[in-house]
Amino acid sequence: MAMEDVFQSVAEYGEAAGWSEREVADALIELAHNRWFMLDAKEKMFEEGAGVIIRKDRTSPLH
Repeated sequence: MAMEDVFQSVAEYGEAAGWSEREVADALIELAHNRWFMLDAKEKMFEEGAGVIIRKDRTSPLH
């Protein structure tokens, strides 16, 4: 419910730009899928990288 008004506004914006209701729905679904895939990839990255520490190379001071 918290996002319903924003969701409807985005749909209306797409329709006002000349997109059909079906095109708007397809685009919103694609955006949701892309967001899900991004979150899934981020979770996997953290799971696979657990315990890995990346350290900056120490450079020798210039004399």
